[in-house]
Amino acid sequence: MVAYRGTSVGFANALWTDFELVKQTERSDGVVEAHLLKRGEKSVDDLINNLKGHVSIESIQRAPVNMDEVFLNLIAKTTEL
Repeated sequence: MVAYRGTSVGFANALWTDFELVKQTERSDGVVEAHLLKRGEKSVDDLINNLKGHVSIESIQRAPVNMDEVFLNLIAKTTEL
């Protein structure tokens, strides 16, 4: 989750194709919270570099690992073989 100040258009443009915007909500204090998914091997550092100059970053938090999702991804990979 990224909390930022700035325009949604600037934020979306900064994500480019490296990250997918899943959900975005604006809090009463004007800070926007955006939930993202990374694509490929991108890192949090890549995200920060992409956002610099486009929006003001308030905070970045990584979501805890969802073990159900990990399990389902493993099952999907084994069925593809």
